[in-house]
Amino acid sequence: MNGLNWLKGLKWLNWLNWFKGLKWFMAAVVWVAAGNVFGQVQNKYNDSVIRQIHDLADRRDAAGLFPFLKSENPEYRGEALFCFGSMQVPGSADSLLAAMKVEQQRVRMMGAWAIGQIGKPDAMPAIRKALLVGQDPLVRGMLYEALGKCGSEDDLNWLAAIDVPLQETEGQAMGIFRFGLRSITTVAGNERMLRLASGGTSQVGMIYASYFLGRYAGMDWLQTKPAEVEQVFQKERNELVRANLIKAVIRAKDEEAWLLCKSILESDEDYRVKVNILNSMQLIPWNKAVKSVLKLVEGSDPNLSVAAAEAVEKYAVYPDLPLLLASIDATKNWRSRTLLLGKTLDLVTGKSGLVNRVIKLIKEGVAGAKSPTERAWYIKALVSDPTEYAFVEEQIKNSKDAVVYTYSRETVS
Repeated sequence: MNGLNWLKGLKWLNWLNWFKGLKWFMAAVVWVAAGNVFGQVQNKYNDSVIRQIHDLADRRDAAGLFPFLKSENPEYRGEALFCFGSMQVPGSADSLLAAMKVEQQRVRMMGAWAIGQIGKPDAMPAIRKALLVGQDPLVRGMLYEALGKCGSEDDLNWLAAIDVPLQETEGQAMGIFRFGLRSITTVAGNERMLRLASGGTSQVGMIYASYFLGRYAGMDWLQTKPAEVEQVFQKERNELVRANLIKAVIRAKDEEAWLLCKSILESDEDYRVKVNILNSMQLIPWNKAVKSVLKLVEGSDPNLSVAAAEAVEKYAVYPDLPLLLASIDATKNWRSRTLLLGKTLDLVTGKSGLVNRVIKLIKEGVAGAKSPTERAWYIKALVSDPTEYAFVEEQIKNSKDAVVYTYSRETVS
């Protein structure tokens, strides 16, 4: 069981790093973790056959790999499945399914992953067959995920409708999550994820479910469930899950979520929850939020300060100018300060006195920067004022720092 818990922890880490471009990493996690379950600790690449399998995969030689799917050695069969998963070979689902007919859990687990990696509807018959015969909860969970990679809206509704044992709910959440990544959502899928997020699965499953609700569940559906969604948020204590759920609350309640959000921003709540509020500011009345946001810009937490400054950069308007000017002086984080200065310069266009005041502050920042990166950020704050491009060109000419050169080029381009 320690091995399985280790695997779950790695899956959790992989998903939180938002795996869209990390297919190889996910494959490695599954295969290395599976080996850990069975005590495989030696360097597998000492084996010449395994090196041969990976050489074939590097050349994308699917025909050369197929014989290894029938190997009597489960290690070789599993490595071949791993490589097929990374290659995503169309039309290989039946061969991958046949390769899963072994006792070793880790080989079947890799087979389920490899079939899902095909990512095409023609893999669905193999997934359905595997679900009919497979009883291992971890393997079934990976088949549910494969369903989410390959299935249709009808398959999503089937997955959402089934009541699975607790050990399989994490995989069920993963599958529905995968549908969401493909922009396939249904009321049944949304309802199931809300139930899972309210405590109907493992903590890992709740992370999947809460992220789905905060990002993929349709606002039209969420806005029929505002009380239920907020109740799930209020009951939850895990900060990662809460950080995902607050986005769902905002999408469910729209402007009415502001009072809750304000109380959170002014509390000692975990910074990740606050950052997700700041990232959802387009649904909150800016005129009500601006003072609370600027207070975070001026604060000592760099994560919150920069996230709040980015919200200011997106949503601040001319009437906010007095607040912005005061906040510039009070902001200690240089990244946040450059964002405020850049936004302020944009807002005061045509007001020569204010323009000169802001440009003076920016140039003082360029001169007093303690690192090339800080200098580059201050230079980029001049992007909205073409009259200062000669100054920026001077930085390009004189600087030997790549980051200053690059940011300066971006500013005048």
